[in-house]
Order: sequence, then structure tokens, then C-alpha cells
Amino acid sequence: MKKLLFVLLILCWGCSSSSGPAGEGDIGTSGADAADVADAADVAGDLDEPGDASTPDAEEDDTGTTSGDPDIPQSGDDLPNPQPDTKELPPPNGVAQYKNCSEPGGSRNIYDLQDPQCPDHIDPAPTEQPGVSLSLTGVIVTALFGDTLFVQEEAGGAYSGIAVFTHGLPTMDLAVGDVLDLDGNFQEYFENSQIFLVDWTVTGKASEPLPFLVSHAAHVATGGAMAEMMEGVLVQVADVTTIHTKPDCPQDWGEFMVTGELRVDDVGYKWDARLGDHFETVTGPIYFGFKNHKVQPRNADDLVVLSKGGIGSISKCIESDCIIPKTETGTGQIIVNEIMADPYGEDDGQEWIELYNPGNKEVSMDGWQLKDCGGQKIDLIGSNLVVPAKGYFVIGNNSNPVTNGGVPVDHAYGDAFYLPNTLGSV
Repeated sequence: MKKLLFVLLILCWGCSSSSGPAGEGDIGTSGADAADVADAADVAGDLDEPGDASTPDAEEDDTGTTSGDPDIPQSGDDLPNPQPDTKELPPPNGVAQYKNCSEPGGSRNIYDLQDPQCPDHIDPAPTEQPGVSLSLTGVIVTALFGDTLFVQEEAGGAYSGIAVFTHGLPTMDLAVGDVLDLDGNFQEYFENSQIFLVDWTVTGKASEPLPFLVSHAAHVATGGAMAEMMEGVLVQVADVTTIHTKPDCPQDWGEFMVTGELRVDDVGYKWDARLGDHFETVTGPIYFGFKNHKVQPRNADDLVVLSKGGIGSISKCIESDCIIPKTETGTGQIIVNEIMADPYGEDDGQEWIELYNPGNKEVSMDGWQLKDCGGQKIDLIGSNLVVPAKGYFVIGNNSNPVTNGGVPVDHAYGDAFYLPNTLGSV
């Protein structure tokens, strides 16, 4: 009877489930594929939304290097969460300007709707139709996505933009740069400010508005210092890299994540994301949907690509992955000391698991089995599968140190098994 090797290290850095309430979603249907349409509901309708593996008791970091004191995890212990990025961010460069508010009691502008400090700010904002009836004058179209468009005030800056839900009205002739007077009903739809369009008039044409240059992508990401004030505003972030290709694992809403944990959606333009994609700039309006702020590129020009990640560099995720319960003790003979699930660059050939034998006798793993909750399993067969007493043994995808990041792999299992970057147990 085969012994079962349970690797008691829980991989849980970045997987979350995103499913908003009925009707909540990410923007529109323009440019969306079938997966987008399945994801989308209305926006009030339609906006839905190499390491030193032989170092005793080393701890994993993102590059595969090892450091730290011996720390043998015990069965059932909670493993530490990954440490946050402590690199200091540049200060937020978005500042609300009280002078942009309209005169109290007069006609409202977008700043009044979005900026809580304006005297005529609507608080609490209605969350259901019909909302508050109002008119906006001289606003400029910055983006169009199916039956949702974005407009903002000419002065730009914080709180200057808002989403407009057109609910099937014939706005297909509108273009970026059109100057509008519009009538509609304001409401807060699933925490996203928007106007339900009633009527509009094109009064002129302006130059395409320049995006607001955000000092760091983290400032407009979910929970960022500028995220709320830039909701609806055309923004641009610079020098960012793809850090996750499937941030809603195991679901896939067509989003990817860049530096600063800023989500990039695919409604206007679908990018085939790869880990390590390096962008000179990413441009688009900020939208809030499914409890996340995200940037919505309008077309290919809004993604200025410096270099693409490798074809195999994706965030792996198995929907059926699960966490081994704390009551499962495994054999008790072998301890997982270190694991490389998400190496820098391409994952192919660079994943490995370092095992430690804390006992006083060598342990043969011949006949053992490595498996996960997602159905993957491989048999460990061979007389060389021996972990020395008080010693280490590395199993991995690839035993060639030239291509595996320089790791001294003792037993290679090839492509028969892989380690999800997001969630799971093996």
C-alpha cells in the first residue's frame, strides 16, 4: 500500500472569488467576448462589471533565494501569510480642489456629484431609480464602452469624471472629445457613481482629453489613496508590470493585475496577459465594479507595451484545488521545508519542493505518492528517493540547473505535476 506524502504547506497568496450581487458587474459589451458577456450584467445595467534549496530550514522568497532560521512547520499550524511589499510609494498626486465646486444652490457639475466637500454634494446618494434629476453642461466624452460612456469636466483632476449609462439609447455616433449638455438621473449603483442618461446634445468638439498622470498605480487600485477621487476620471499609470493574470481565481472575469495591485479590465480591449508584461503606460477611466477599482483601456493604443512576458508565464489556478484540513497529519516522517511555486519569470522547469527529514534515520520515499486536491498525482518510484537523517531532498520539475534557476534537484518529476501560484495544497 502506498504511503501518501502530504506536503503540508498551504499555497494561498492571491486567490479570491469575485461574484457580485445580481446586476453588479463590469462595463458594457463593446469589444467583449462571450466570457465577458457571461460576466457582465447591467451597468445599472451593463457595467459589471534560483534558490539555495539545500540551505537548512530556509524560507522562500519570490526569487527563490533562501534565508532565515530553522523553522520546521508542525502539522496543523497556521503558516504565515506572505509579507506585503514595504517599498515606499511616492505620495499621491491627486488633490481635490474646492474651487471646482459649483456655487451653492446653482446647477450642479460633476465635482459636486463626486466630491464630498462640495456644498451641493448629494449625501446620501440614491441607490435606486429614479435617482436625482439633473443637467450637466459642457462635459467632454472620454471613453465609450457599449451602452456606457464616461464624461468629465474640462478642468479635469480629482472628482472630475463620471460614468453615464445609456441603456440602449442611440449614442453610437458619439466620439471621444465630443462636448455634451446632458440630462439624466444620478445614483450610486452598487457603490459606483453614475448617471442614467435621459437626453443629450452635442454642443462642440474638444481635443481628446489628456489623462491624469498618477504617481503610482497603487494609488488608484482598490483601497488606494486616490481610487475614489479618480473614479470616472481618465487616468494613466506608467512603468507597470503584470503581476497576476487571473486575480479572480478560480473565476476569470477577463482582468489582470499590474504593479501596485491595480486591476486592468478587458471590456474595451482584451490583452493576452502574461506575467512579466512590461508596459510603458496603461491608460483608461477608473471604474468600480465587483468591489474593485480597475482601469478600463479603451483600445490597443491605451496599452503601450515595452516587452511581453513568456508564453508560459501565467498565474496557474485549479478550480478544484482545496486546503488539506488541519486534522490530516500525513506520515509525520518528512517535513516540507521550502517550496517554489511561483518563480520569477517563466514557471516552466523552475518549480520545486524541498523536503526535510528531522529524524535520526534515513527515509526512503520509494512507493510514496505526491498529489493535490485538484486530482494531480504522481508516483515516486526509485531507489534514489532517500532523504538522509537530518538532511534534505529536493523534488522538482527539472533537474538541469542551467534551466531550473540553479536549484540542485535530486528527483525530477517533469510536466506530470505543477504547483498553482494562487491556492491549493499538495
